[in-house]
Amino acid sequence: MTPPPLYGTGLAHSGDPDTSHEAAQHIVASGTQGRQMTIVLDTVRRHPGLTSLALADHCDLDRYQVARRLADLKARNVVEHRGTGEQSMLGTGRCGMAWWVR
Repeated sequence: MTPPPLYGTGLAHSGDPDTSHEAAQHIVASGTQGRQMTIVLDTVRRHPGLTSLALADHCDLDRYQVARRLADLKARNVVEHRGTGEQSMLGTGRCGMAWWVR
């Protein structure tokens, strides 16, 4: 029997496949989410006003892991974004979201 999905955690959405809910359950139960949140929070403290892409250059997580944990920290009112940061290094020319500790 499949365990109940983690609705409301922000890690998996109600319409996501079961594998997404299993992955969400694993990242929480294993402590990975908490460890990554600690890393990202420390990185934002040391380098305020950067995008997730730029923050990833200052820690051992990739841009996508950083972005996911920033969303988790924002949901807990620990960090916030204000305006935009530097232009994207992905060649889009668009500015990214800049992050600060609340």
